Amino acid sequence: MSAQPNNERPDLLAAYWTVAGDVYPSAPSEISPHSFVERVVAAAEAGYRGVGLIHANLMHQAGLIGLGTMRNILDDHDLQHVELELLVDWFANGEKKSASDRMLDELCEAATILGARDLKIAGNNTGRTSTSTMRSKDSPDCLRQQSIPAPKSARKSCRFPT
Repeated sequence: MSAQPNNERPDLLAAYWTVAGDVYPSAPSEISPHSFVERVVAAAEAGYRGVGLIHANLMHQAGLIGLGTMRNILDDHDLQHVELELLVDWFANGEKKSASDRMLDELCEAATILGARDLKIAGNNTGRTSTSTMRSKDSPDCLRQQSIPAPKSARKSCRFPT
């Protein structure tokens, strides 16, 4: 944790599930019943300096208000850090790989506009993919790091199970 200059608030980030409300991972819908602005206000009022956003809700909100408006809302509430998640099946073949590539394109666009500092990736939602399978593919390079502008010294995270 580090404090911002001239500010006593530590740089804590509200994970998506912290402020999403009555939703849970791998639910039939992971879209929050609360608006983006409601969740940002709740995070800011609780002292957080950033938020995490999952793909399904991110795309839902972008369709409603646009990524630029989302960035403005974050700025209006002094939330400086954004993390995006969760890219899965990047190592797969066929339709799963195609769907993952589409998701990656959407997450990269959002990362650029929102100034995301992290893009989390994982195996898949079943937990049945071996680490060796994932490591045998083009892993960290799957993020096409050169195509994601990094306005805030962004870093991309590849997290593999140990």
